[in-house]
Amino acid sequence: VVFNEHDQEVYNRISSLAREYILNKLQKNFEYDIVEHVEIVNSKNSTKDTRSLLCNQLSNGIISIIGQISRTDYQWLSSFCSTYRVPFIGLDNHYYINTNYSISLMPDILPALISLIQHYQINQLVYSYDDRNGGNPYNSNDLLEAIEITTSSSSSQQVHRRYIVLDFHEVDTYRIVMDKIKYHGMTTANYHYILLTLDAKSVYTNFFPNGGLHGTFFSLPSYESLNNNNNQALLLLYQNYINSIKDVHLRNVPFIESLVIADAWETLLRTINLTLNSINETHQQRYLTTNIDCRGNGTKSWSFGKFHFKTLLNINFQGLTGNVQFSRKTGQRKNYMFDIYRATRNDRPKNIGFFRAPTTLEIVDKSPYDFLMALDNRTRLVVTIFEEPFMMLKRKNGSNTVNETSIPRGTIIDPSLVEGYCADLAHVICHDKLKLPYKFLIETKYGSEIKKGVWNGIVGTLVNRDADLSIASLTISGAREKIVDFSKPFMDFGISIMIRKPVKQKSGAFSFIPPRSIEIGIFAIVSYLVFRIFSFLISRSSSYLCRFDSKLVGVGRNKLSIQDAFILSLSVFMHKNVHLLPISVSGRMTKTAWCCFNVIIVLLCTINFVAFSRFKSTVTAIQTIDDLAKQTEIRYGTIRNSSTMAFFNKSTSTTFKKMWNFMEQHKDDVFVASNHEGIEKVRLSNGKYAFLTESTFNEYANARLPCDTMRIGENLNTKSYGIATPLGSDLRAAISTAVSELKESGFLESLKQKWYYERSECTKYSQRTATINVVNVASMFYILIMSFGIAMVITILEFLLKVKIRSSRFKQQPDISISNIRDNETT
Repeated sequence: VVFNEHDQEVYNRISSLAREYILNKLQKNFEYDIVEHVEIVNSKNSTKDTRSLLCNQLSNGIISIIGQISRTDYQWLSSFCSTYRVPFIGLDNHYYINTNYSISLMPDILPALISLIQHYQINQLVYSYDDRNGGNPYNSNDLLEAIEITTSSSSSQQVHRRYIVLDFHEVDTYRIVMDKIKYHGMTTANYHYILLTLDAKSVYTNFFPNGGLHGTFFSLPSYESLNNNNNQALLLLYQNYINSIKDVHLRNVPFIESLVIADAWETLLRTINLTLNSINETHQQRYLTTNIDCRGNGTKSWSFGKFHFKTLLNINFQGLTGNVQFSRKTGQRKNYMFDIYRATRNDRPKNIGFFRAPTTLEIVDKSPYDFLMALDNRTRLVVTIFEEPFMMLKRKNGSNTVNETSIPRGTIIDPSLVEGYCADLAHVICHDKLKLPYKFLIETKYGSEIKKGVWNGIVGTLVNRDADLSIASLTISGAREKIVDFSKPFMDFGISIMIRKPVKQKSGAFSFIPPRSIEIGIFAIVSYLVFRIFSFLISRSSSYLCRFDSKLVGVGRNKLSIQDAFILSLSVFMHKNVHLLPISVSGRMTKTAWCCFNVIIVLLCTINFVAFSRFKSTVTAIQTIDDLAKQTEIRYGTIRNSSTMAFFNKSTSTTFKKMWNFMEQHKDDVFVASNHEGIEKVRLSNGKYAFLTESTFNEYANARLPCDTMRIGENLNTKSYGIATPLGSDLRAAISTAVSELKESGFLESLKQKWYYERSECTKYSQRTATINVVNVASMFYILIMSFGIAMVITILEFLLKVKIRSSRFKQQPDISISNIRDNETT
């Protein structure tokens, strides 16, 4: 048995297990003892040294060689076996075998591939292979990137179907490539992979246990026997194979190799049996004892080698890899059979037909390969993060018993349990636009690269394809765009500065007078003069307007002079009782309206003064980012491992570099874990901490109680939020289209209005503390003027009534009565 040095440890165990299995299987028909010699072909040894090792074994009477060697080693080994007529049973599928005393136990998968290509009329494909045997390993990572660049540079109409054939010698290479395929998002319906390994089913199910990749591969029928436990002996061999390999790395050798080795041993033992049973007793003894010396220049060959190899080519039995039968022309397997499996993004691999060598291909499933198919209707996972006002738990009946922080990452939540900007956006895009059912997957971080190629948070979830998309306040950045796809932005923002509202402004001598109170005062004075004049005019039109206190004036009278009107209006304003008491309806109405007006004016001025005393306009020494960078008294920071932190870290601006160095020096004190923690730090710092955060959160927090934070300066940069999907996702184009439509229709702006400004808790609060202006008290002046008007109408009616009564009593004409009344009023 001959193996390469890197296969030594594994194949020694596999070969022993396989030989034991076959001996137990053939024990009733086999009567001879088999001695196994193992030689390791070391790359450091020369061909001459390796040939010497085989010559030593040949002199001991070996009759066949089983092994798996490189292509270069096979060249001289084939010549060696042909010279000395010692059959070589290869475990690999060498397409260059030409029956120079060599056969191959591995079924050739290439005819199956050709039949499949012809059946589906595939006229373009990418054939990817490694060539360990040729000494030029293929870099699978560069290959996949080249495929992506090539296809993405072509028009979508020209490259609808991307057939990629993966033909690798090592199972580990398949695993690396599968990992890269998953990482780069090359799993959409546009990609279809054909795996040329008989262990493809195992490789596929390890990486995509529930579907996720469009692919076709071939499998031996014996695999089904293993899975269904129909072949107990085969199952026992498999269990012994797994249990014998303690090193996890060594388990990477596919189980198919153990099946091939088992069939190689059975082929050899059956050949020996047939050969020995075909000759007489004398020849048997000579056959077993004859030695061949090849250490010199001798070329003596094994006399029964040709007969032995002819018998080998005529072997036909059902082995673990199917029908074992060899072509006399090529030494390769013939009349073998493969099961054909197809997998999709949404379904696990299923058997769609079979291939029987040399060219028979039967496809039971007649459905064509699905490319550029419509969006499937499976429930999509939308990864998001709790952050006000984008994503919040709904409060039932105002209850706050459930907190977002109590929900661990990885929790799947129904959309009916959450609310917020992103919750509404997800409903419109997934439910209304794409017609897809969806649920939310909760994460606790946005995502940063924790080590080369490894991301956490939302970004890591998308890279690992544990979610279909992300609708959250996730910033679009260059680093993130390399590993996930972003839609068109749905909101723009920038980095801004949040500080606590500073101390009050120093009061001036007349600072107690609010600006708008002067205008109100002017109108009040005008109203006072109007009331004074109006009271005097009414007093000249009514004979019973006022009643004077006789103790004060000496003689009762019914006149109201200008001075009396002044005293009456001023007494009401000063809330003092006077001897002037209107008794007419018009007079009482006028005084009542004036009293109400004065009470309201005094009350409003008092409230205005108190509010102004408590809430004066404020100023701060920090007005711009340069002001913040120049000083060191007020510390500043941002969220740890955020895009804002990355902005300062990578910025080339002198100001931003200076700020980054300052934050690095005080990193234990200035960096926070979340926006909520940063806002609380601002509120508790008494003006000694500034929080550098995204303007969206700055605006929202400033509109929440206790309304003690504010934003200063302009945005430091311009960024955007976008909807992220794994690379190559089938949702990418549809989501970008939906976002564009929502932006053009004004929906995104109305959504921001709803969750930012209409929910503000500081709007009414600021209105209560704002200065009262003329518009706020205009209704009082309207009521006063209306009352004056009604009083004037009543006065006229009283005068006319008095004229009528006097005319009837004294039998006078109305004009004479009016003249007499005027004369009486003036005397």
